[in-house]
Amino acid sequence: MTERDFEEFAKLLGAVAEVYNEPLSPVRIRLYFDALREYSLEEVRRAFKELVRTSDFFPRPAAVVRAIEGEGESGQLIWLALLRMLERHGYWDSVKLPKEIAQLIRTRFGGWIEFSQLTRQELRRLEREMVPLLDRVARKLSGETEVLHGQHDLNNIRNGYTDALQRPADFTTFIEQVKVLSQPGQIPPLPRAAGERR
Repeated sequence: MTERDFEEFAKLLGAVAEVYNEPLSPVRIRLYFDALREYSLEEVRRAFKELVRTSDFFPRPAAVVRAIEGEGESGQLIWLALLRMLERHGYWDSVKLPKEIAQLIRTRFGGWIEFSQLTRQELRRLEREMVPLLDRVARKLSGETEVLHGQHDLNNIRNGYTDALQRPADFTTFIEQVKVLSQPGQIPPLPRAAGERR
């Protein structure tokens, strides 16, 4: 946010304070604004909307930051979850991803099938590029999902067997696994690409 956003931010914070019957002073408004300045007004607005829906207490700046940044779902965690999906499902199975991540995969690689056919070396090289991109995407997740089709489902769609589509692998399952498995200093092994031998 910039100083031009201050008045709009003050109105937003005032509305949130009203919900919680919380007093606001000009100093408190300025402190909140300065603490959240690195985020866009739209990101802050979305975070407050979610917090008003889910929190019983007036949110402190740290809670707003966590809401914006996705409770620690960093680009590294997202990347590891995607790698685990590759390891488990390869290019045959369809996957259900957060819409913004699906769009990134489609834009950057062409789709799930193309992404799943990258070699281990290509994945290692891409990690340095993808993690910062996924960090930015993680801040803007809308909650919507999108299915990227694997080869089985594409074959079925082409042949008119839309009733035979498989249930896609769900990203949320894999992000939870990675959260449990990822200890500081321990990174799960890199999966092999579809058809690649170890």
